[in-house]
Amino acid sequence: MELKQAIQRVAKVCPRKKEKAALQAIRFLPAQGENTPPYLFATDGIRSALVKVDIDQLPNVLLPSADVVKAANDPGEMDLKEIGYGKIEFHTPISSYQVQGMNFDGYPTIPPIPSQYTPVMFWEQVSKVFHAAAKPAEVPDLAVVHFTPDYVECTDKSRLVRIEVSGPWDGLVPVTVFQTWPKGDVFTAFTSTHAFFWVGDELRMAVLAHSPDYPKTNQVVPVRHAGPFMLVETQVFRDAIRQGMKLSTLGLVLLEFGEQPVSLKIRAWQEKSEESSYEAEVPVLNSRPGVPGAAESVLLIMGKYLDEALKEVDTPNVRVCYGNINDPLRIESGLFRACIWSMVYS
Repeated sequence: MELKQAIQRVAKVCPRKKEKAALQAIRFLPAQGENTPPYLFATDGIRSALVKVDIDQLPNVLLPSADVVKAANDPGEMDLKEIGYGKIEFHTPISSYQVQGMNFDGYPTIPPIPSQYTPVMFWEQVSKVFHAAAKPAEVPDLAVVHFTPDYVECTDKSRLVRIEVSGPWDGLVPVTVFQTWPKGDVFTAFTSTHAFFWVGDELRMAVLAHSPDYPKTNQVVPVRHAGPFMLVETQVFRDAIRQGMKLSTLGLVLLEFGEQPVSLKIRAWQEKSEESSYEAEVPVLNSRPGVPGAAESVLLIMGKYLDEALKEVDTPNVRVCYGNINDPLRIESGLFRACIWSMVYS
């Protein structure tokens, strides 16, 4: 990767908060023999990026990221040279920048990097779970992606999204690792302490998280849904959900599953009105009924969660699985599983 692009790429993981000022830097690493090309390295203390650079001579220096990025944002090509006293001079078609090197003391070292990686054949599917992770500032223990040998999942306790794919991984990876993700085929390696993902010229890595409050989801969510379901057209169902959440004051939708006759109705839930301002019936293409004689199942769902799940569905039809009031609404499409728990209402 060209120097300018490499700077812009690696800077995406640099922290911006004042309390992490010591990490607002980019490490320049010269080539080490024929087998180790020059790299740029940056970290926010949790996620890190190592990017290959197509340049003959790269100095061994640590530079403040803000100054380096300022130079890289100039139009046209750029180059650099050492000018003594720990300073690096960057040249662009319109400007020259002198940047003072920083002290290496206190800056994290690069973790031991595995030499062998496994291609991830279903990365596009894996990335469909990331939206369901909790926000790092709100619930840190759930702001992770759970990689297991049999599936990958995220949960914020109100919902859980899982992809049933096997992989050479096992551990909790901070979800921030996958922000500003580069394009390209993904190769991975896991150690006892770190997760590594090669994408093109970039190696994205992270310290595995230890989240004591992460739930044992395999005891809560079965691999297969044995209860009733209705098969509906994905886009028709999503359109009804989006309209219902739009017309609900709190963005909540009621899903009513009728057995005799089979029907699926969507209503916009209103806090102060007994009558919904929106009602739609979604055509049911196929179904598996519940217990004979059971009452109509009604679930109150956060529309945003359901809409975000349906956004990741890439099949024309989707299974909408349900049960009793304590069971989550479950969306199934190929390898994709999304569970959203019903809210309590009266």
